[in-house]
Amino acid sequence: MTIPGGLSFNQDICAFSNSALESFTNITLKTIQEITGCSDASECVAEITDVCGSRRRLSQERELQETAWQMRYQLTREYTCEYATCGAPSDTATTDSIVNDIKNDVLGSLNSDEFLTILSNNIVSDPGTLDTSITVCLAVWGVVDEPDLAVVPSGGIYYPDWEGGTGTCLNDGNQPLYMRLNNSTWLYSSLEECCDHYYGVS
Repeated sequence: MTIPGGLSFNQDICAFSNSALESFTNITLKTIQEITGCSDASECVAEITDVCGSRRRLSQERELQETAWQMRYQLTREYTCEYATCGAPSDTATTDSIVNDIKNDVLGSLNSDEFLTILSNNIVSDPGTLDTSITVCLAVWGVVDEPDLAVVPSGGIYYPDWEGGTGTCLNDGNQPLYMRLNNSTWLYSSLEECCDHYYGVS
């Protein structure tokens, strides 16, 4: 799932020099990573998708609502659903939990000035080409938008298709409930292993 959001500052960051804007963008990204726990070593990835109108990967229908923010970001979190459609109650609960955690982290930090404090500390500790005096009167506000829930078929769960009669193993996420409940017995991570075990061929 991808959760987009926007940030604006009381400084005209779009008037910064290219190098100063790049430093500010990198520091803001580092701040977002610290607030949300979305670092390179986690299951979550944070990235800046737009700075002062230089859109990358944003759809045209969203363009009008994007223009109000000096900076756009997105947080991407992957997880494996219980069902291929991600429509099970447990999948919905997991999705809601992840989205609420991220919203609470970001919005809570913006409302409590935690975001501003971490951002200011990051600017002072590693300013790059920024003038650290911007931290004196710096203010930040922002939003977290609705998530984009993209369902990607799992590439690593193969099961014998006895009910469908195809004579092979499938990985479409439609394995019967008894296979899901005892996945260590029924499911395999590759087509070759599954076919070899259940059909005697690889």
